[in-house]
Amino acid sequence: MKKFNLILCLFAALAISLNGCKKKSDGDNLDDYNKLKSAKFTITTSNLLSSDNFNVLFTGAQAQGQAKTIFKINGVEQANKINLQLSYAQLKEGVTVETTTPLSTVVMNVSGYSSTASHTFSFIVKPVINGEVKPDISATLTYANAYTQSYTY
Repeated sequence: MKKFNLILCLFAALAISLNGCKKKSDGDNLDDYNKLKSAKFTITTSNLLSSDNFNVLFTGAQAQGQAKTIFKINGVEQANKINLQLSYAQLKEGVTVETTTPLSTVVMNVSGYSSTASHTFSFIVKPVINGEVKPDISATLTYANAYTQSYTY
């Protein structure tokens, strides 16, 4: 599990670093990536068991790179954290993650699967970027189908 989380963190760091190298094509609006943004994510789960494998990780990129605290959970600043992994208890109860300072990029990695063949669980993420409600992210996870997705804002 620790190796899996390490791989996810490395993937998030890679996504942030490569994001700045993207070429602009006629259809891309890279201005959105160059603007500083605030973000808020409300995450709820249904039927999540402690034995299920479910990970939600956040990484943020700052324009100046100076702040050591860039996230808060349920209104409480997470001191000296620029990367954030949510705990089972937070995910089970429902959690709100917000940025404490404007960021150039926020990456959210979501992954998991049910631990039992007959058990399923689901999650919903409600992202709000610069006060604008973005489309919900939701899925039902099973034993047979692992879910892994990265979202960049």
